[in-house]
Amino acid sequence: TLSNVAAGIMLAWIRPIAVGEYITGDGVEGVVVEIGLFGTRLRSTSGLFIFTNNNKLWNGAITNLSREPRRRVDIDITIPDSANIGRARKALLAIAERDKRVLAEPAANAFVSGFGTTTVTLEMRLWVKTPDYRAAQRDLIEAVKVGINKMLAASDGGVAEVREATDPH
Repeated sequence: TLSNVAAGIMLAWIRPIAVGEYITGDGVEGVVVEIGLFGTRLRSTSGLFIFTNNNKLWNGAITNLSREPRRRVDIDITIPDSANIGRARKALLAIAERDKRVLAEPAANAFVSGFGTTTVTLEMRLWVKTPDYRAAQRDLIEAVKVGINKMLAASDGGVAEVREATDPH
C-alpha cells in the first residue's frame, strides 16, 4: 500500500536501521537483511526469515541493539540476607575486572538493588563493546554464579540466584 511505500522511503531516508544491524520492533527482532519499498526482511538468531511491513515498523518503536559502540550488561544476583554484602560486592567487581571485554570506563558497579524477606538482591552493571555483548553477558552470568556460590560456600552458606536484569530502558 501507499503507506508502506511512504514508510519504506522514511526508513531509507532517516535511517533508524541499516542492513546488518540487530533490531527489535513491531514485535519482531533480528538482523536486518533488506529494507525494501514495502517491507523489511530480518533474520532471527535461530535463522528464521521474518518479514514485516514497513508501515508497522515505522509507526512503532524501533530499538537498534547494534548501533551504539558499547552496551551495558546488567546482572541481578540474589543472595541470602546472612551473606556478607561487602564481600559479595568485592567478588562481583573482581569477576568484572578479570574479564578483558569489560571496559574500564565507565567503571563496573555493584550495588544493593532490593531486599526480600530472607534475601538481598545486588545488581552488577558493566559496559562492553557492542559486538561482545551477548557472549560477555553469558560468560559473566556463569562466572558470577560460580564465583558468588564459591564465596557463599566458604563463609556464609547458601546459594545465589543469578539472572539477566530487566533492561531499564
